[in-house]
Amino acid sequence: MAVEETHINVQFREALLVASGWSEDDVVGDYRSPGLIAGRQLRPDLLLTLPAHPPMVVECKTHESSADPVVDAKEKLGKTLSEQATRAAGQVVRKAVAVRYPPGAKGWKLEDAKRRFLEGAKVKWKFLDWDDGEVRVWPQAGYLEGTIADFSGSVENSSADVGAVAEVGKAVALHVGAAAAALEAALRNHPGEVERIAAQMGYPGKPEEGLRTAAVVWFDSLLILNELDRAGKDYGSTETCRVGQRLDGRAVLDAWWRVLEDNYRSIFNVAAECYPRVLTSAAYRDVFTNLDKAVAEVESELLGKTANIGGEVFAWVMDEGERKDAAAFYTRPENAEFLAHAVLPSRNLLPGDPMDWRIADFACGTGALLRAGYRRLRRFFSAEALAPPMAEFHRRMMEDGLCGLDINPIAVHLTAAGIVGLQPGTAYQDINIGGMDLGRVSRGPAKTFKDVRVGSVELLDKDGSQRQMLRTDYFQLTGATPPEGGNVDQLSAEDKSFDAVLMNPPYSRARKGQTVYNMPWVSDAERPLLLRRDKRLTQGTCSNSQAGLSTTFAAIADLKLKPGGRVGLVMPLTAAAAGSFRKTREMFETGYRDVIAVALGGDGSISADTNMGEMMIFARKGTEGGRPGVGYAHIDAPLVSANAGAEIARVIVENLGKAQPGDGGPLLVGGDQVGSYYAAYPASPGDPWGGVGAEGLMNLYQDGDRLTAGVIHKEGTRRVEFPTTTIGELFDAGPTHHLIGHRAGFDPIGAFTLHERIPGRVGRETPHLSLWKTDSKSQVSVLTEPTHYGVVYRRDEAEKQVALKADMFYQRGMSWTSQKILVATAAEPALGGRAWAALRGGSEAVRLAFAIWANSIFGFVNHWMVGQRQQAGRSQTQIRDIQRIPCPDFTDPNLAARAEAYLDQKDELLGLELEPAVYADMDEERRRLNLVAADILGIPERNRSKIAGWFAERWTAEPKVQGNG
Repeated sequence: MAVEETHINVQFREALLVASGWSEDDVVGDYRSPGLIAGRQLRPDLLLTLPAHPPMVVECKTHESSADPVVDAKEKLGKTLSEQATRAAGQVVRKAVAVRYPPGAKGWKLEDAKRRFLEGAKVKWKFLDWDDGEVRVWPQAGYLEGTIADFSGSVENSSADVGAVAEVGKAVALHVGAAAAALEAALRNHPGEVERIAAQMGYPGKPEEGLRTAAVVWFDSLLILNELDRAGKDYGSTETCRVGQRLDGRAVLDAWWRVLEDNYRSIFNVAAECYPRVLTSAAYRDVFTNLDKAVAEVESELLGKTANIGGEVFAWVMDEGERKDAAAFYTRPENAEFLAHAVLPSRNLLPGDPMDWRIADFACGTGALLRAGYRRLRRFFSAEALAPPMAEFHRRMMEDGLCGLDINPIAVHLTAAGIVGLQPGTAYQDINIGGMDLGRVSRGPAKTFKDVRVGSVELLDKDGSQRQMLRTDYFQLTGATPPEGGNVDQLSAEDKSFDAVLMNPPYSRARKGQTVYNMPWVSDAERPLLLRRDKRLTQGTCSNSQAGLSTTFAAIADLKLKPGGRVGLVMPLTAAAAGSFRKTREMFETGYRDVIAVALGGDGSISADTNMGEMMIFARKGTEGGRPGVGYAHIDAPLVSANAGAEIARVIVENLGKAQPGDGGPLLVGGDQVGSYYAAYPASPGDPWGGVGAEGLMNLYQDGDRLTAGVIHKEGTRRVEFPTTTIGELFDAGPTHHLIGHRAGFDPIGAFTLHERIPGRVGRETPHLSLWKTDSKSQVSVLTEPTHYGVVYRRDEAEKQVALKADMFYQRGMSWTSQKILVATAAEPALGGRAWAALRGGSEAVRLAFAIWANSIFGFVNHWMVGQRQQAGRSQTQIRDIQRIPCPDFTDPNLAARAEAYLDQKDELLGLELEPAVYADMDEERRRLNLVAADILGIPERNRSKIAGWFAERWTAEPKVQGNG
């Protein structure tokens, strides 16, 4: 017989308990505990009271019902829960979720309903949040949709609101900072003890940083102690360690030692070892009382399990300089959830037994990505029909399934603590989370590259899987009790052994005299040895020192992944276009499938505190099946919650999973548009991924992609095709400014000493003029004046450079917001410069056509498609990258003939005074260039204005063009 809606609710609850791994007390049904809302006849279908989560009302309706579950859910918001809601008695309902059952559910047989939910029947839901009478609904239009396992994961993510996590992190950091100050005061007369603690924390010679880090470690360990207490372990808690109203340090230390008698060395050994060995415990009561307040602040806020508060606190306690020294940038929880869901979108993509799954982060930071990946795997595991107990899965993951490595001991501690806290009370032995040495490992002075280690880069060593990689100079990291004499356990990171790798690697790179190993604890004598070792280990990989360590970690991920394994990396936005990242892009294009590159709107940053544009890359290793090429996604605004991250990742993977090259469209969460997507083929492996950072993926970028391939076709206009080539095929580009010379007063390099030309002053000018720099005030037309003159510095080199003079130049660092010209011409041949690359060759008609086209909207869009977008409003381009930029083949007889018709207007066209590029949609003089360029390309006269206007309107609206993307 068909079931009633109330009966479906019962079956939904039963299925939810199986799919989520939640306990019976976590999901309360009104049919079991009536009167959940105090003093009212309001009866929620279900009430969720998950540990560390705020209570959440669940209102359910069948698909066919005319009643709206959102209305029912709103009715319960703001109400107080009664004593029947034992875990949440007296709390105000601030969260609710409205659920629609699948079509036809009302016709299910009673005994089939639970099974249908567990076998993948899709439900729909949307969230409601109450804030002092205001109700926010997400998504505003439509519903989220997925399996019951997806639903439970979405509920767990719903507590980690970005604003709330940051607010709690700041508040807790004040208490932890006060604890550190109290510790410093207590140890003022014990400098030796301060130095011991600082060294154990990874800050030798930096006492303030070391004591602040110790305070974070203690705070984190107190949180875990309370978690173990709630899990039924009898070690003690902050409640049992108080003397009167104050938390007693000695009592806390005793509790930690009781834990260590059993296990959890990866958490509590470092906390116990850095406890001061001088003074009485009374001297530290101010320290621990402040930490007690910090713990209470976290536990009262009910932020769920998604956010890693230890990481948030570390970010706020340590200042930015200290975090840079420690490479302690971390991934925000909402971005970590996004990455985990994009890399691991569904269970059927992971082959084999869940108990054999392995996931790694070889630059684990504070563990946000490893936590998110683990939680995603656990969600798949809990949905298995014959899954063993969750404790068994957790133990297996802790001992071998998870691999987290870092050069920073505090990062390793925070990672281990964060993952243990996801399943407190479950014992484990060895833990595969540990430290990697960076610097000298020999007892005496380092003499050769064999005497040093380069952190996780050691994983590229052919013998790396066998070497003992465990760091021992600060603290024991394995979960097992070590034998006399130290560790014997090794971290396990064999080649081709991981199902997934998630990383936000360091971006350190060689620049301005610095190397990738300019860490404060590395000596000047060790640094060259580190570079030699790095060079030997990275040989033959996609690593590039000019690009930085992010390319090296991409190579590590590639080596460690199984065939068919999945990778997710956070990378600098320059990785999409810079020549130094070419091998990395090529590695993904030729060795992977289903490659997706994602950028965020707003400031574009994914890591906390970087203040730089970043991107995410997801891919599956192997070339069988799947989608070749690159799928682009642009998310219009920063992610506001872990839930938003998870859902947006899902729609990106779904849309690009079925897209063919040339397909694109909006990204919809429910009915809300959150961004756009587009699938494309780079012209050749390693070419720039121009879609990264483009907001207009579903209109401007699609047409820009066709434009670079020699096709212009808008609805209602005739299709136009023209032959294409590259700038390097049309012209000889360069040389670099290092060969040309140096400005007076700077390091002497190159052939000339360059002096700035000052208008109106008669100078000692020579024939050696140079277009060295950009000047947005004077460079208003395509025909422009050289900015410098050169005095011969090296005569033999000067003759070579004089032979390379040109009368046309390409901008290397275009600023769309202030500069007017992308290509400049000069009345007489001149040297290039730091900002302008010389272009030589071609007939007069070819050069004129190129100069007009490059400074028209067509040239701007063409450059924007392949140029870097690291900085909003700017596009940095190296000379080797300029050579690869696609462009029309103006040597083609048809294009050349149309260009020759404008030779008699050359002076007029090149002399037009132009507005900054960002105003290309309003600049009348630029419109003249647009129409001439359109004619040369072969666009019919009746369509020229329409097509040029369409490109200009959409391109100038791009945030990265406007300088605020």
